[in-house]
Amino acid sequence: MKKRRSIVAALAIAILLSGAAPAQDAPMSRTAKSAPQASDPVADAAQSGDAVITAMHAKYLGAWFATARFAQKTTTYAASGTPTVENWYERIAVPGKLRIDVGPKKDGNATIFTGGQMYAFKNGVRAQSQAFVSLALVLAFDVYRQPPEVTIAQLKQEGVDTAKVHADVWEGRPAYVIGADRGDPAAKQVWIDTERLVVVRMILPSQRAPGEPSDVRFLDFRAVPRGWIAARIDVYRRNHLVMSEEYSDIETDVPLDAAWFDPSKLTTPAER
Repeated sequence: MKKRRSIVAALAIAILLSGAAPAQDAPMSRTAKSAPQASDPVADAAQSGDAVITAMHAKYLGAWFATARFAQKTTTYAASGTPTVENWYERIAVPGKLRIDVGPKKDGNATIFTGGQMYAFKNGVRAQSQAFVSLALVLAFDVYRQPPEVTIAQLKQEGVDTAKVHADVWEGRPAYVIGADRGDPAAKQVWIDTERLVVVRMILPSQRAPGEPSDVRFLDFRAVPRGWIAARIDVYRRNHLVMSEEYSDIETDVPLDAAWFDPSKLTTPAER
């Protein structure tokens, strides 16, 4: 039963998560034409999904944290509504590395995401691995510290049609919607807050229930040094809450030993 529980936890985890100053212009005569203005990625965001991703990267260029760690209260709900609560602990190295320890680190139950793979450990031993790209990790963290072209390629690989974009409103705030036409709730899509340029919602096919998309909602945004973190994530299916994550003890730009993310061997490095 414990082994099955760890695999289920791994699957639940898988649902988720300057420019140089312009040169001085020479005086122009009345008939001279001004030079074309450089494109502003943020101002151009509404033109396409690719442009939104480029704007997200440009807005926080050089101003987004490189690492994060926090505690996570994870509540999953059975079909009957009965909740199950677990304590998880997350460490992130941006871009592309995430480790989630389920319960105390000494128990050796963890999932590592790195290099486009997911590795699940039970009692310190690797129990499974599979190719996996976490769009939550990509859009909430990686997009700000990797080239926009990489993020765009990842979205396309995961089936998000970045040629489609429209404006909408989410939780009273304007948003860009990438991947779907207006009024299409079935398409794989991501919602980006227009002002902050952070992900606020994703609608994704469910791995455990094909044909029932997961509606992933990023809530309770906290301003942290050099960026934002959504301190709560709710996952809905058929308009029913099936999973909730609540973050606490959030720290950013903390030293994280690379061994935290080594999939060859589960280790617990010392921390400050």
